[in-house]
Amino acid sequence: MKAVFKTNTIMFLMALPTLLSAQIITDKSFKTIHPRTEITRSSSFFEADSILPITWKQKISGLSVSGSITFTGNKGFVRIVLTDDYENDYLVLETNTIFENETNISFDEFCEETALLNGVSPKQITIECVDAQVTINGIQYAANNEYQASKSQQVRAEQLDLKLQHINTVLAQKEITWGAGKTSLSEMSYMEKKSLFGGKLPNLAGFDYYVSGIFVMQGYKPDSISSNSPTRSQFVSEFDWRNRHGRNWTTPAKLQGCNDCWIFSPVGTIEAYTRLYYNQLLNLDLSEQDVLSCGGGGVTCSGGNIGTTLNYIKNTGVVNETCFVYAASVLSCSNKCSNPNEKIKIGNYGSLSPYNADNLKKAVIKAPTTFGVNSWWHFLGLVGFKTIQLGDRIYIRTPNDVRWVTISSGDPLIGSDAWILKNSHGTTWGDSGFGYVVANWSDVYGVNILSGNITSQNYTNANIICEDRDGDGYYFWGIGPKPATCPSCAPDEPDGDDSNSNLGPMDEYGNCAVITPLVENITTSQTWNTNRTLCKNVAIQSGVTLTITATAFSSNYTITVKNGGKLILSGGIIDDGYVIAQSGSELTISNNGRIVLGSYDRFSIELGATFKLISGGISLK
Repeated sequence: MKAVFKTNTIMFLMALPTLLSAQIITDKSFKTIHPRTEITRSSSFFEADSILPITWKQKISGLSVSGSITFTGNKGFVRIVLTDDYENDYLVLETNTIFENETNISFDEFCEETALLNGVSPKQITIECVDAQVTINGIQYAANNEYQASKSQQVRAEQLDLKLQHINTVLAQKEITWGAGKTSLSEMSYMEKKSLFGGKLPNLAGFDYYVSGIFVMQGYKPDSISSNSPTRSQFVSEFDWRNRHGRNWTTPAKLQGCNDCWIFSPVGTIEAYTRLYYNQLLNLDLSEQDVLSCGGGGVTCSGGNIGTTLNYIKNTGVVNETCFVYAASVLSCSNKCSNPNEKIKIGNYGSLSPYNADNLKKAVIKAPTTFGVNSWWHFLGLVGFKTIQLGDRIYIRTPNDVRWVTISSGDPLIGSDAWILKNSHGTTWGDSGFGYVVANWSDVYGVNILSGNITSQNYTNANIICEDRDGDGYYFWGIGPKPATCPSCAPDEPDGDDSNSNLGPMDEYGNCAVITPLVENITTSQTWNTNRTLCKNVAIQSGVTLTITATAFSSNYTITVKNGGKLILSGGIIDDGYVIAQSGSELTISNNGRIVLGSYDRFSIELGATFKLISGGISLK
């Protein structure tokens, strides 16, 4: 008799007899328990956490379930779990509307993790059911002792490959904007995932398989994301701290080992904030274990609060990773080293207020923040956003294929925000640990904004780098107020994009002003006989001679000798800058004058220019 589950049909799971045919279990006389004789409740289920107690007392080496599913809503989800007498859980079946093409699905002898069991004594079968009706017709089991752990792992790997193949086929057919693959999460057992989420695994709806594209949460409604703000159209369409000012300010994604995302999220955010504060790509790896072991009362490996982490780092500080290596358990704080190489404190933090998507965009444009998804009970880091627009082509990479999804007219995702999140599930999840997630705004929580000074064991405010990397006359110094390390001639407005000389200061919406690089025109002959730091490009005009007898610190600026102009280095030095002698100009180096080029500088004598090297030369730093 066929069993019926009313949810997404799990056509991707392998049947128990097929798995056992690989001579893993020799006894193939499977027994079927009819629901009318074994299940003490009705065989149809409409609510979560319906439990079927198992009354027979026999150790089993395999179990499968047959039935069908009918989805009744867009958040349709079904999970069937076997629990043994030792409270160990094994996933029998899991699916949802995202993974299936049909509303009504039949399944026969499905067994995701229960094809090969090590002689377990079954206690109960739990059915989780949301927006779905599940009907069970039969439970099949095998009694045999020929269990092989290696074969069990092999079968699980084969099951995962089939499941991913099925999921990606359906995602492609539906033109869904993300792809599935093997991740640190997808390769975990149900029990391992459950432990990672604090003892109860939410409906991840494919989040555990996500490797590329834009992940849209199950049941997302575009009109629920506070999208009617009059200022919404003023924002840039995309902002990403992984590519800002030509640099990646984030640190590598890490792998949490227990339910301590509430530590990984703020610690990763603080690592990026510290790099931005000093305007340096510091090799920073802070210790989550420090917070887990030393953070005070209530700190456990089964869940916690971001505020606990932030308060600890604000008041006490967090040491470097090598001082207290992550162990995914609450070790004694005495295991922390006594002389850390680094210890970071934050100045302050606060919750997003008012709480809406526009203010979150303004916050992340200033610096990365923390971010939470309530339905996943999970905290992440936020490093940017992308507003989905008509005509966007979304690249999706899967283990066996590459595809593109084009956002066409009428697509409900148009205008929706995809938040760029840093996860703590290792670098195999998403794009090296980062991903784009579209969520209902009502599902977003745990946003904390860092502010104030950073206190470091190795750096002070005197180490904040203030520089103009693109030579447009505007300086970038990180995320704090203009520091004393900036030259006095630096504008008070920071550069919004220090990798593009045609973009200047940035507004609160992420838009950079289009500018012409600032130029100091030399229109009268003169001599520089004292050291100076240039704050903009220099152009020596026709009929004018500039003589340099001291040191001119160029700091990536260009000194251009125009047609008819002259530049004389009479014992003088041009340090770290571009020098261009245009056709018809004249450049003379004498009295041991020098041009010292940095890594990205250049020295150019155009055809038709006159170059006289009397004494001195050109060298690299």
